[in-house]
Amino acid sequence: MVKRMNSETHGFILGKRLFRIWLCMPLKDVSAINARLDAVQDLIDHPTFENDFTQLMKGLPDLERIVSRIHAKNCKVRDFLKVLTVSRPLALWHSTR
Repeated sequence: MVKRMNSETHGFILGKRLFRIWLCMPLKDVSAINARLDAVQDLIDHPTFENDFTQLMKGLPDLERIVSRIHAKNCKVRDFLKVLTVSRPLALWHSTR
């Protein structure tokens, strides 16, 4: 399963941190499970989304890590500027959806 999720041919590389969270803290609430299933169905119903999103995310820095450094007041100016730089393209992409 891990090999399938991380394969380049699959088109989606699941991050190690997120995968660990999913394995260690699986959804138990029926409404949360149904919401995730609805999200998966939305992806299936919009076949171009995966490619569009993958193209957008290529080359972006590890935002989760940088934002946690900012929150801990332990980031470099360069990291902070990366977050500012990518926030505009992400906002523009989100507004077109």
